[in-house]
Amino acid sequence: MPNVKLFVDSGLWEDRKRDLLGCADALRDLLCGELSVPVDACQIAFIPCFGPSGQPTVNVEIALMRAAGRTPQKIEHVASKIRLMIEAASGDRTAVRCTQLDHESYFKLK
Repeated sequence: MPNVKLFVDSGLWEDRKRDLLGCADALRDLLCGELSVPVDACQIAFIPCFGPSGQPTVNVEIALMRAAGRTPQKIEHVASKIRLMIEAASGDRTAVRCTQLDHESYFKLK
């Protein structure tokens, strides 16, 4: 894991869909490399959406398991790289949020 959802304003999505989808592999490589996870554990979804004006047109939400070495500083470093990548692809302001999950309260069915 990480699970990554990119909520993209629908108007921006129409204009920049190709650019955003074009960075999907690089985003996955960044996440897997920086967080030391296998590619098949990473899930990325682009979700066009509607929202009020005044908020970032792209909101990246990351959920990942707690692990040794995933300090707040490390996560902030990765989030900064993601924000730069997505802002370059979208041409607009991007917010990145991260939630860490613990093994005791998380389960998956694949």
